[in-house]
Amino acid sequence: MARTDPLWLPKVKTIPKLTESRAASFWSYVRKGSGCWEWTGTRSGKGYGAFSIGRGSFRAHRITWALANGRDPGRLFVCHTCDNMLCVNPDHLFLATPTANNHDRDQKGRAHIHRGDAHPSSKISRADCDAIRREYATSDASARTIAEKYNVGEVQVRVIIAGKAWGYTTHAAPGKRGKNHARRFVTDADKNEIARLRVDGVSIEKIAKMLRFSSRTIHNAMRSPA
Repeated sequence: MARTDPLWLPKVKTIPKLTESRAASFWSYVRKGSGCWEWTGTRSGKGYGAFSIGRGSFRAHRITWALANGRDPGRLFVCHTCDNMLCVNPDHLFLATPTANNHDRDQKGRAHIHRGDAHPSSKISRADCDAIRREYATSDASARTIAEKYNVGEVQVRVIIAGKAWGYTTHAAPGKRGKNHARRFVTDADKNEIARLRVDGVSIEKIAKMLRFSSRTIHNAMRSPA
């Protein structure tokens, strides 16, 4: 099907036929009510119900639509009339093209971005984010140490520090390496981190950007190890 066709959707996995045991397992996660049928099992990163079949994971409401209609929804969206992401009642579901789905979303006032701890897959809170920035700016703790403390990835901590994530909450971490900060020198902790990153194959230019030093400063630090 050509991309110019209004019914075109990105390719999606076909929902496999449920065995009797998997079907029983699926329905055990559904709490039926007089209106919505609530999914109580695993959720996807976007907050929808999710269920594993074989090696794949599928949205629960797409599965119930397929079971009720005897066919796979294919490349069409399965939308909710009730606007409840966890509802799997087939009477509350309908098929829609991308355009119709976006129109339905806009009409229901859901055309906003879930940020920070409002996002379904968020691991840290707004307070944690601000605390990470403060700790990095006012102590000798490395990004790796802070990441281990908050049980998140080092890259995520660096992104938070740089203000590229959760940036709407506060500004980037106050200039730990900045012109107005008392600690304008390279600490032993910095030198150890530079050495570790070089062993990992990270270029001097990237290290300078990550640690907010100039490339020359990084070169000089490497000549006088901790």
